[in-house]
Amino acid sequence: MRSLDTRDLWAAGGAETWKQEAVFFGFLCAVAFLSRGNPHLNTERLLGLLAALMASNAVLHRYYRRLPGMASLISLGLNSLLLSYLLDVSGGRDSILWPLFLLPIFTAGLALPGWTLRVAGLETALLLCFYLEPLSDGEGLAAGELLFKVGFLLFSAGVVGTIGNRESRTRGKLKQSEEELRNLRRGAAVRLEI
Repeated sequence: MRSLDTRDLWAAGGAETWKQEAVFFGFLCAVAFLSRGNPHLNTERLLGLLAALMASNAVLHRYYRRLPGMASLISLGLNSLLLSYLLDVSGGRDSILWPLFLLPIFTAGLALPGWTLRVAGLETALLLCFYLEPLSDGEGLAAGELLFKVGFLLFSAGVVGTIGNRESRTRGKLKQSEEELRNLRRGAAVRLEI
């Protein structure tokens, strides 16, 4: 019987992640289609960005198994940049797509739990870029809107980070149990030979 390796767990989760990304991409295409009359939204550019987001994640997905940490960091950076541009072309501060900043936070929480709050800080800083002008003009509504969005991102990061840390500890315990089981099997095999 072959033991379960954490790489096998990642591969199994990777297949599920790929399915989730495909559903997410379909959802975003539907949003682009339904929002085609929105004056803030350039549908062609939006679809191009969605295709770039999907293609980059598909390429990085191939490397998750061999280099999960590096692929995750590259994914975090690339997705953050693409999502910022996506937000910019879909209306900036008025865009309904700002919750997409949760994607890198979820990626960090599940792949690199120790990076979850760092990524939330990055996403918050990127979101703040869309509010610099309204805040400097003293627009009171912008401050409340920004506080709500930042609070939502940070709360989500806290929840996802907690879940990710718990899963990481569970994987560590599983790996330790697998090692103990292998040692017991080796010991039993040696006793049988004697």
